Amino acid sequence: MEQNVSTNYFDGSSEVPLTVSLGEAEVLYSTSDDIKSMGESGELKQLHENVANLTEASESAYINLKDRLMNIINAGHAKEDEIYETLMDDLEVAGIRKHNIFGDSIFDMMS
Repeated sequence: MEQNVSTNYFDGSSEVPLTVSLGEAEVLYSTSDDIKSMGESGELKQLHENVANLTEASESAYINLKDRLMNIINAGHAKEDEIYETLMDDLEVAGIRKHNIFGDSIFDMMS
């Protein structure tokens, strides 16, 4: 295998593990000349590293954004509950329910 395929084009590394499947070995062996030259020059490994870095950054940004949105939603729920309490206690409006009166909301389950 090492004589026919010098680069693992799936991750850009210089070694192909002996655990590759027959299908993966076939793909590695039949890789185009452009990909082979990228692998030999190290450009393919850099491309894989860039993709991994961008994936990590996008996942981190997604989690950060989701947390910020949940904080905004929870702050809105708290303000709504204050209004509902005023309506129920001071103005004696009936039939109003505060958030989470029957348990966790869908937003609480998401976090």
